[in-house]
Amino acid sequence: MTAIELKSRVYQQIAHLDEAQLEKLYELLDQEFVTPTTKSSQATKKRPLGNMKDKIWMTDDWNSDEVNQEIAQLFNEGSVFPKE
Repeated sequence: MTAIELKSRVYQQIAHLDEAQLEKLYELLDQEFVTPTTKSSQATKKRPLGNMKDKIWMTDDWNSDEVNQEIAQLFNEGSVFPKE
């Protein structure tokens, strides 16, 4: 189907609509098919690498055997639901 044929079919379908119905149709088309420019510009914006450097820190023992054993014990022996 060519663009001219499609255009004529659309005109035939909406020829009987009154002004209020056409206005509602235009609103629906704008909401459904028109995307705001702010969304697309934000989606393509790149973040610089390393912007969190020196803002996150961990204690020296974050990966120690003691901490890892405690986490493993809580994982393996803990209950699914906390006690009330």
